[in-house]
Amino acid sequence: MTKEEKRQELLQKVKEAEARIDARSLSDRARAAGEDATAFISRHPLASIAGGIAVGMLIGSLIPGRKIGNRGRAMAAMAAEFGMAYAREAFEMASDAAQSGQDKLEDIGDAVTDKSRKLRRDATHAAGTAADTARSLGRRAGRQAGRAVRDLRNRTTH
Repeated sequence: MTKEEKRQELLQKVKEAEARIDARSLSDRARAAGEDATAFISRHPLASIAGGIAVGMLIGSLIPGRKIGNRGRAMAAMAAEFGMAYAREAFEMASDAAQSGQDKLEDIGDAVTDKSRKLRRDATHAAGTAADTARSLGRRAGRQAGRAVRDLRNRTTH
């Protein structure tokens, strides 16, 4: 393939890509960008917080102090507040998820502990009942054996 053919092929690919991009509406692109951002934040909450703080610091450092008027300061303060609120919310969501998982593990642990205590109580009770029954049967068998011996002795002597 010559250089000209490669160039023509590349130009054709660029035109096709531009046509695909033009075919997508602005709302489709905005929706896709929003979904991508949401997915990224869900997968990487701490990186998102750090990125928000870094972007805020970068914007703050790019704006010279003497050129910022009252309105600019107010907008920068609002942007900083928004960024911090967003970061705080993301952190709280991650923290809540961790706490929820920990609570569920505690609940499961409590349930296992309660069940094992109940099983231990039931087993102890069953063992005690079995011992009492065995003791009672042993006494009864002893009495019956004693009576049988006594009856045999009485028959043999009379």
